[in-house]
Amino acid sequence: MSRRSRPRSAWSEVVARGRVAGAACPDCGRFSDRVHDRYQRRLKDLPLVDQGSVIRLTVRRFICGSADYQRRTFAEPFSRLAAPHARFTTRMVTAARSSTASTTTCSTASG
Repeated sequence: MSRRSRPRSAWSEVVARGRVAGAACPDCGRFSDRVHDRYQRRLKDLPLVDQGSVIRLTVRRFICGSADYQRRTFAEPFSRLAAPHARFTTRMVTAARSSTASTTTCSTASG
């Protein structure tokens, strides 16, 4: 059983997936549209109207056809949405950092 800081009804979930036909291998740069597998990521995002927000993202793993590199599969990138392996969106991380920076600035100025 998973524990959450908010009741289930206090969360909004957005279901998303990539729209591009394929992606370039990060090692060799070769384009691939051959899908090997899919998996889901859950990314926490900024709240929407006092509700926690989660993006359930379906990510495809593509097959790299190059024999010159060890990498056989790679995940489609969502670099504008979240960093690889991240559990929070880029927006959420940026907001948290700016909130922390403003709090630090305020406490430094008052102290």
